[in-house]
Amino acid sequence: MGGRLRFALLAGEAGFEEELAGFLGRLRYSRGDGPAKGYRHGHRERQLTGTFGTETVRVPRARIEGEDGKVAEWRSKALPRYQRRTKKAERNVSTTLRSWLLDFRLDLLRLALVG
Repeated sequence: MGGRLRFALLAGEAGFEEELAGFLGRLRYSRGDGPAKGYRHGHRERQLTGTFGTETVRVPRARIEGEDGKVAEWRSKALPRYQRRTKKAERNVSTTLRSWLLDFRLDLLRLALVG
């Protein structure tokens, strides 16, 4: 893995940490002011696929207490649940599929015309 790619992945992981700190209202290992909105409990690894290939990123985990008192898992808004590909990779896949289908249709048309 290249240095730039690793740096970009580490920056993304730092962004997830900041997102969680903003949600909880306190930094890691800080007590904060007032009652806690939730508690950190480790990290989970997520696979992210892009034009660079498939890489693993660490996303922080936290338990949060909702308005109704129920405890739920915190989810990052930057990396939605079940999203495995970056937006650019999604575009590349759809463009490739469209061009393949167009070629296939043109082959069928040639076959029908030439016979």
